[in-house]
Amino acid sequence: MRKAALRWHEECIKMSSEMESSGYGSFLGAFSKKDIQDEEKKKALLEELVEHWGYLSHFAKEREIKFLLFEPMSCIREFPSTISETKWLYRRLSEVSELPVYLCLDVGHGRASSGDEEDADPYAWLREFASGNPAVHLQQTDRIVSRHWPFTKEFNQRGKIEAKKLIRTLKEGGAKEVFLFLEIIYPPFEPFDDIVVDDLKESVSYWKKALKESIP
Repeated sequence: MRKAALRWHEECIKMSSEMESSGYGSFLGAFSKKDIQDEEKKKALLEELVEHWGYLSHFAKEREIKFLLFEPMSCIREFPSTISETKWLYRRLSEVSELPVYLCLDVGHGRASSGDEEDADPYAWLREFASGNPAVHLQQTDRIVSRHWPFTKEFNQRGKIEAKKLIRTLKEGGAKEVFLFLEIIYPPFEPFDDIVVDDLKESVSYWKKALKESIP
C-alpha cells in the first residue's frame, strides 16, 4: 500500500508540474490501529516516511516544483496531529528535502484529545507556524471535531473561528503572504445545491469584509 501511495504522489507531482504549479502538498497518510500502538513499528514507519519524502522532493525538483507542503491532521493515527509532532516532523523532513518545506494548516485540525490545550486551539497553531505557513484551510468549527461548516451567520454563532482574529494572529506571527482556502464540506446527498451556493456566497462575503477591514 505504501508503494502504491508513493506512485500516487509521483503522478500528482507530474500533474502539478504540467499545470505549472509552484508547489505540491498533501496530508501524509495514516497508521493502522495496530501500528499506532507499537512504538518501535511506528518509529520505523516514520523513518520510512522521511526517506520517501526525500525521494519525492528530488522527484519534484526535477519537474521544476519549487516547494512542498504537508498538512497536520486531527487524530492520533494521522501523523502529525499535535504541535510538538508537527515541529518534529517539519525538522526531519527539512533535513532530507531538496526543496523548501512548508505547512498547510487547517483551523479545524489539531488533536483536541492530546492533553495539551494548545493542540485544540487553532490560534496557537497559527502563532506557532505563521511564518512558515503559506496556506490555510478555512472552515467554521466548534473544535470538538473538524466540522467544515460554512461561515454563515448561523454557524459563526456556533463556531470558534473569527476571521479578524485569525488574520491578526497570522500578521502577529510574521506571515507575509498566505493563501486562504475555504474547505466547506456537506453530508452526501444533502442539502440542495442552491443552499450550498448561498452558503458559499455568504462565506466569501464574510472573509472579504474581514480582509478589507484588517489589511490596510
